[in-house]
Amino acid sequence: MKDDFLDNLDAMIERYSVWVDYIVRALTFHPRGLRRGDVLRLIRADAFVRGRTLPRSYSDTVQAVFNRNNAQSALFKGDPSKALFCLAEGKRGIWKLSDQAMAR
Repeated sequence: MKDDFLDNLDAMIERYSVWVDYIVRALTFHPRGLRRGDVLRLIRADAFVRGRTLPRSYSDTVQAVFNRNNAQSALFKGDPSKALFCLAEGKRGIWKLSDQAMAR
């Protein structure tokens, strides 16, 4: 029973980290950030090049992963410096890697 739970947890983490990886790769070479639609297009192109298929609702998944890992997330309210992503300051709707993530 416990092993099944851990196997399912490992699978969930792996699926989740794939989406984080897609977003990081899309934003890495754009230090000023990109609009959400541009990030989604880059993710689709990346998946195509890698021979992967994306689910129809991939944009919802990407949005949820971004929301969970950005500096405004409740997860990082105590220390937003640990967040992977942020919204570009003064630019509405622009996603970017946090300064700390860019330094890694």
